[in-house]
Amino acid sequence: MRKNGGAGAAQSRRREARIFYALSLLATADGLDKTYKNQLKAGDILEQVFAEKPEHPGPSHYLIHAYDYPALVDRALAAAQKYAICVTVGAARNPYAVTYLRAARPLERYDHRQQFG
Repeated sequence: MRKNGGAGAAQSRRREARIFYALSLLATADGLDKTYKNQLKAGDILEQVFAEKPEHPGPSHYLIHAYDYPALVDRALAAAQKYAICVTVGAARNPYAVTYLRAARPLERYDHRQQFG
């Protein structure tokens, strides 16, 4: 008898645990730390998860939050582009648009429906 769904389920749980750990780094980040240590570490984790499972909207969404600082705006823009590609719900595209507005960049359009069939 397999417990909790087998190897595939275990891998999924590990992925979700890494996402949750990245979120905990963001939640405990020191707002006065201009090295952005926690934000960058969370971003590294989330970038890896996104590379493994690009259709998962969580990592790209949380990347936008990890990099939502003027010093990290280029990383935030890259994350916003990834988010725009994997999100299909109109209301969920708001963080993407806000990132472009904060960076004073024109909002780009992506046909996200063609990315994943």
